[in-house]
Amino acid sequence: DRERYTFALHGGRIASYTLAGAIAGSIGGALMTPALHHLHMLFMLLANLLLIAAGLNLAGIASVTRFLEQLGMPLWRRLQPLLTRVLPLNSAPRALAAGALWGWLPCGMIYAVLPSALAAGDTWAGALVMFSFGLGTLPNLLALTLLWDKLQASGALARVRLGAGLAVVALGVVGIALLGSHMLAMQH
Repeated sequence: DRERYTFALHGGRIASYTLAGAIAGSIGGALMTPALHHLHMLFMLLANLLLIAAGLNLAGIASVTRFLEQLGMPLWRRLQPLLTRVLPLNSAPRALAAGALWGWLPCGMIYAVLPSALAAGDTWAGALVMFSFGLGTLPNLLALTLLWDKLQASGALARVRLGAGLAVVALGVVGIALLGSHMLAMQH
């Protein structure tokens, strides 16, 4: 049962991320017209800068996304009381509901990826960005759940955080480089 509840919890979380991505993609679609192409490039730059910031935060190097998390606190304060209604997580539906609420917990990593969903410029593409993000976090979160005590006892947790954070920073740097090369190609 514990495994089923765990997967239901993460299913709810990923569903919330997907909904947030659909909303962001819809907003981006309304803003992305050919006349506003530069705005799209700005969103892409912002998305990659936020990825770098989130990676630095995850690696424990700098807490540069904390201000973003504060922006989500008013929504979380409204949703948090609902969490007490689904605890304890003794059924798959309760775990699914808890995961759906967890998906709205203020998180710098989520806020770093949401501009990519916005820049996708389409409801379905935005949903796909955040769904992919949620799936991408699943292996690490499951591994951490299963291996938390061992990683903490061995001192490897800090190295895992550092490695994951630097990988996210690298994604942001590559994204900026690709954006730069795209902009140069457009000028020629």
